[in-house]
Amino acid sequence: MTNDGKFQGTVYSSLCTGPALISLSEEVLVFEDAGWYHAIPFSGIDAFYVQNYKLIVVAGQERVEIAQMGRDTDVLYAKLWDSYNARTLKAFFVSGQPMFETQGEYAYSDDGGAAQGIAKISLFDNCLCLLPPCSDARRIPLCFMSKPVIERFMITMTLDTGETYQVMRLGSHTQRLFELICDNIQRIRENAVAAVKRLDGTLSESGAAQLARLMPDGAAAQLDRLYGIAPSFVSACQREISNSRAADTFMYFREICGPDELYAGIKTDLSRTDAEAAIWVVAIKTAKGIGTAAVELALSEESAAATYLYRFSGDKDAFFMKLNHAMEAISFHREVISLPERELSHKDNDLYAMAVKRTGSLRFLRKCFNGRAIHRTPESWQSTISEKLSGA
Repeated sequence: MTNDGKFQGTVYSSLCTGPALISLSEEVLVFEDAGWYHAIPFSGIDAFYVQNYKLIVVAGQERVEIAQMGRDTDVLYAKLWDSYNARTLKAFFVSGQPMFETQGEYAYSDDGGAAQGIAKISLFDNCLCLLPPCSDARRIPLCFMSKPVIERFMITMTLDTGETYQVMRLGSHTQRLFELICDNIQRIRENAVAAVKRLDGTLSESGAAQLARLMPDGAAAQLDRLYGIAPSFVSACQREISNSRAADTFMYFREICGPDELYAGIKTDLSRTDAEAAIWVVAIKTAKGIGTAAVELALSEESAAATYLYRFSGDKDAFFMKLNHAMEAISFHREVISLPERELSHKDNDLYAMAVKRTGSLRFLRKCFNGRAIHRTPESWQSTISEKLSGA
């Protein structure tokens, strides 16, 4: 390694071959020498590994071999893995420092496919991140997770969708990680209970617990189901919505939809002011196996400019579950949903491209995206919503 933190090696690829200086930035892996320069963005890297004393980097159809680095091969591999992980966490909209880190093996089967291998594992307040040296990384939400199971030094985690994730061969870290995951899940549920009680102070302990399971922070739930648990809570939700920027939207949704077609959720810590929570409301109509959903997020004047529309086939409950997961995964950054496919490859959208590649529910929602209803005037907005929802 040189004094300025760069590495020296010999590069072999279809685009550049010969001695080079290799360096890492926040976003790219760089190769350079007199007369040429080549950069591979982390968003384009599919995998990297050490084989026969060479560092191999695979990026789409490109395969780069970096040789003649001696002991620096392992050093560059470690630094690349750390930099790649940092970029992946940004793509997952993860902020803050992990409360626990370890390394081991993983295996999963989810709506994005199945994979297994080695990974660095980072636990945050609301998620567990699997960070392998490839594009198979996953962000596992704790709010949708049932209690994990530990058996024979392996932790198995299952989401409400039936997707399963396992981590193993963590050595002495297995028990500690398991305990911390359980603690975080319990804390999320306690926070959800406190949130529903703040909204409706008349709730019983049993009623608050049932509501909290349906509405952890950020998740929406069907108003009909909430009413079956506590009618007073639905009334409190409607009062909250009536005082938000979603008031007019929700009023119109109620005019054209039945109680079993309406959903609502509250997400804290998204607004510019700490005191204000984000309200999101959903209307879903189905007919002959085809469904249309209208989703309104009332966060700020800018984000209230449009209602997002989706069209899907099949069961509306299955669609709504994917919608809930996708919104939680992207922390309500809706622009990644509507961004055209051709623009994902633009360098300014590399984080979105990484998020889409690693998040199955987000890919599903992007495929269902069916335009936006702009709030130009109440009449034009209502006309668009009525047309879309009546065409389900």
